[in-house]
Amino acid sequence: MKGDASVPLSTYRFQFHKDFPLSKVIGGDLVDYLNKLGITDLYSSPLQQASPGSGHGYDVTNHTVVNPEVGTFEQLTELSRRLASHNMGFLLDIVPNHMGIGDIQGNTIWTDVLENGWSSKYSHFFDIDWANGSSKHDRRVMVPILGDHIGSILDKGELKLEYVESDDDVAAFVVKYWSNTLPVEPSCYADIIQQLSAQGANLPSLEAVRSLASSLTPHGGSGGQAPSKEERTNRSNTVLKMKKDLRQAVGDADRAKVQGALEKINNAGKDQPSKGRFIDQLVNRQAYRLCFWRVAGEELNYRRFFDITSLAGLRMEDKEVFEHAHELIFKMMSNGALPRMGLRLDHPDGLMFPKEYFDRLQAAAQTHTPQGRACYVLVEKILQMGEPIRADWQVHGTVGYDFMNFLNGIFVSRDSEKTLRHLMADFAGVDQKWVAMENECKKLIMTSSMKPELTSLTKRLEVLSSMDPHGVDFTFEGLRRGLVEVIAAFPVYRTYVGEDGKLTKDDQEVVARAMKNARALRDPDTDSNVLDFIERALLAQSSEKSAYETARLQFVFKFQQTTGPVTAKGLEDTAFYRFPLLTSLCEVGGDPDHFGVELDKFHKLMQARVKEGGAGQDERATMNSTSTHDTKRSEDMRARINVLSEITGEWDQCIRRWSSMNEHHKTTKGSPDNREEYFLYQTLLGVWPPGLTADDSASIQAVGERVKNYMQKSMREAKLNSFWTKVNEEHEQAVYKFIVNILGDKAWVSDFLKLQHVLSVCGMYSSLTQTVVKAMTPGVPDTYQGCEMWDYSMVDPDNRRPVDYDLRKKTLDTVLSAVGSESGTPLKMAAGASSKIAAMLKNMPDGAIKMFVTNRTLQLRKAEAELFQNGSYEPLEASGKHANRVVAFARRYKDRTVIVVATRFFADIVQGDLSRQPVGDVWGDTAVSVAKVANDKKTFQDVLSGQTHDLASGTVSLSKLLGTLPVAVLSSHIL
Repeated sequence: MKGDASVPLSTYRFQFHKDFPLSKVIGGDLVDYLNKLGITDLYSSPLQQASPGSGHGYDVTNHTVVNPEVGTFEQLTELSRRLASHNMGFLLDIVPNHMGIGDIQGNTIWTDVLENGWSSKYSHFFDIDWANGSSKHDRRVMVPILGDHIGSILDKGELKLEYVESDDDVAAFVVKYWSNTLPVEPSCYADIIQQLSAQGANLPSLEAVRSLASSLTPHGGSGGQAPSKEERTNRSNTVLKMKKDLRQAVGDADRAKVQGALEKINNAGKDQPSKGRFIDQLVNRQAYRLCFWRVAGEELNYRRFFDITSLAGLRMEDKEVFEHAHELIFKMMSNGALPRMGLRLDHPDGLMFPKEYFDRLQAAAQTHTPQGRACYVLVEKILQMGEPIRADWQVHGTVGYDFMNFLNGIFVSRDSEKTLRHLMADFAGVDQKWVAMENECKKLIMTSSMKPELTSLTKRLEVLSSMDPHGVDFTFEGLRRGLVEVIAAFPVYRTYVGEDGKLTKDDQEVVARAMKNARALRDPDTDSNVLDFIERALLAQSSEKSAYETARLQFVFKFQQTTGPVTAKGLEDTAFYRFPLLTSLCEVGGDPDHFGVELDKFHKLMQARVKEGGAGQDERATMNSTSTHDTKRSEDMRARINVLSEITGEWDQCIRRWSSMNEHHKTTKGSPDNREEYFLYQTLLGVWPPGLTADDSASIQAVGERVKNYMQKSMREAKLNSFWTKVNEEHEQAVYKFIVNILGDKAWVSDFLKLQHVLSVCGMYSSLTQTVVKAMTPGVPDTYQGCEMWDYSMVDPDNRRPVDYDLRKKTLDTVLSAVGSESGTPLKMAAGASSKIAAMLKNMPDGAIKMFVTNRTLQLRKAEAELFQNGSYEPLEASGKHANRVVAFARRYKDRTVIVVATRFFADIVQGDLSRQPVGDVWGDTAVSVAKVANDKKTFQDVLSGQTHDLASGTVSLSKLLGTLPVAVLSSHIL
């Protein structure tokens, strides 16, 4: 089904929000810019309506309309027309797993659930545990938004009953809590009207409203059965009529009376115990349970995205929910203005049944696209080292975190691992093995921020154990401890048992590995029999339709939706901030314990991408990413930090000298501690703007503000000295002062810049290689906004700062003019262009050289589309003194060949001296064998330098090939 989808040749990611709306792209000629750059598909952040002020769009509040802060459907159509005029496609990020509920009033679906509870016509949209095990709160959705315990909030009179009118001729009673507006359960309107009458607003016109309200059953329905769809629909219609009648009943002359009566109700009995006040009784009768925000750290009865309470999980396995959530998406597909439209799926591991979702999505896409073709689909699936993407998913690949980490790894000198581990232990005091740290952090998450999810899962396991003679004696706490051990030991994000309850061989192996790890690492207080019981529950396969099997599958399905968030929060948002071995390795989808990647392994991974008939997915259409909106560090920042693996001796000396120099800048002893200080220096080395000197105090201060914000996040994510839920102000302030103090110390900054210059220069060379390899290997290269030039960004929100597109458009025009490229012949190069290119390399810090390399490689992909989408990948061997620094391979298809020769590990070659470039004679006798790929094509042209090279001898000398740049891309087709 997926095979006939139209696949991009390259993508460019935009982050849309209120300060960068669609109009910026339309009015700023950015489509023309992308086309000129070589991009074939615009890759957009989510565009459905999100919470007000959302900077990312992942908190969707209305799936059916375009986010008004970003633009309109008409503007989206205009953007589509402009893309189509250049034969460009559109790749849209969508969020099927959850909705934003922080802006309660802005999400009408969630509001309806809060108003009507179990009886809402949308109650099946959300993953809510209506019977959460506590009789006093059964069938009430938790709303943990209060700043204190509810009794205190009531005593302070912060909850107020109000009357509101809307533009659609309806009126309603609501509960206000500061800026939050919450609905009132409709059957309560009868008592409210009675109270209004008692307080002087005796309006005969309200009698009809009171009568309708009295006819409604409370939100829990009648009896223990869930209301039918028909009952929910009837209730919805009755409630709507009641609200319209209320608007008609309260005329202009009566409105003041009603408001005055409500004020008396709100003020009545302020000195009485809370249980005696009407507002208190009213709050307790709602379909939701208002509570202190900290309660969500202990209990919660709806699935959320990770531990973010303002993002509620959707039941996308329900067909009605699916169709509602994709209404706008299918409308865009049906529009037909685009030559191709693809989708990027956020967090597929949150879905109950991902495979079934993808099957449904592809079937719907073929129905809605004018061409009846499959949809190009990428998934934000985090693959652990060696984990393949599921072969039965109707998708084209991942969003590229796997590629990112493998590519980054080839720039890490594996020989330095032992030295850096010793330094991390000796200076930073971190000597814990990664597997133990990973296990510890996942357990911390389950017993803190994700405790509600663990409790919910344990309840399901407890139900199962009560039905089994071998489990009936297990206590709730014993089952909880067992689950903690198993989930903490899980080697991947999740398994994928589908609706049929069957486990694949891969899933069985994953569970077996998890159980082996759990038994090896388990706490002595954990009963091994409980682990055995959990293993049987996870591995059992039965076709019987029994109560036990139903309970077992419900447990398994919930278990699968729990392991992924625990892994993400435990690793990416905790352990990565505790393990400063080489911070460039602590990346989304990465394994910092896997120190670097052997070049041979990287080549094999790329070869596997183009093999036909393998066991996994055909990965030629998967994404090749190096920076995203979620990465911990940008591609160029990681490239700098990687250089530390080449100069461990100098790094050791610097870190100890700097610590000594800066000890007096600590206003509080131990703040920062050695681990944080080690982390901080790597961050400063990576983020420092090119060319910034010790004398530019204003720019240094700006860097300091960015780093302070980053260190706040890193400290709280590490959960050692400070926490998001329990901020250690004294420690954090001391760390901020330390940052300000060291950046204000010119002597230290001057010393710091000596090493930083080495990393800056070598990092830029590495980034050029990274850019070329990303574009030339199998897959679809993505450029994250602004990264066509140097970008030294930290984790969000730092990586979502405004991009200077005026500078980028000007730089691209300058680059194209310098080399003589023209619109009709984008790969054309004028005579004498090599000197202009050499000048770009000499002036690397201005970013023009990265723009040039990006443009040339992307335009080559467009010119040789068949080769890059269908061609082979063949590693090439290097020989000579610097053979280990060479990354060489060929792409071939029919009579077309492209040979890539790139280099790495520049520190001891350039030694931080811009005048000593890694070109020409520095490569000595180093050569690459090309005999097996050159064939009868003996003359090749370097797309980057414009020079031609005779490959008749079967080898090519790097001294000759890399005379202008440290990378070369040879094409058998003379341009």
